[in-house]
Amino acid sequence: DEVTSRACFDRFVEGRGNFFDTASTYTDGNSERLLGQFMGSDRDRFVVASKVTLCSPAGSRHPGDPNATGNNRKHLREELETSLRQLGTDRLDVLYLHAWDFATPILDVMRTLNEFVTSGKVAYLGVSNTP
Repeated sequence: DEVTSRACFDRFVEGRGNFFDTASTYTDGNSERLLGQFMGSDRDRFVVASKVTLCSPAGSRHPGDPNATGNNRKHLREELETSLRQLGTDRLDVLYLHAWDFATPILDVMRTLNEFVTSGKVAYLGVSNTP
C-alpha cells in the first residue's frame, strides 16, 4: 500500500540509499507511479533503473498485435515512454533489456536502444536474463 511504501522509501533515503530498480510492469505500473511520486522534485538525487520487457500491459491492450510485445522497435519505445510517464521523469539513468526474444534482429534492437541514449532519454544500457 502507499503508506507502507512511503515509509520504506523514506527509511531507505534516510539511510543514504539512492538507487532504485523497477519496471513498467511491476505491480501493474504502481511501482513506478509511487516511486515517481515519492521522488518528486528531488529526482536528480536518485539513480533510477527500469526495464523493457517482452510482455507488457501494452501486449494485453492490443491482443494479436505482433508489435505489442517482444523487443521490436515499436514495443521498446512504448515500454520506455510508459516508464517515463509513470515515473514522472524525462530520463532513466539505466535501462535494461529484460530478456532476449530471439526473433527481433540484433541490429534493430541495438539501433533502437542507441536512439534512446542519443536522445537523452536513457544514460546507460544493460541486459539481464540474456545468454
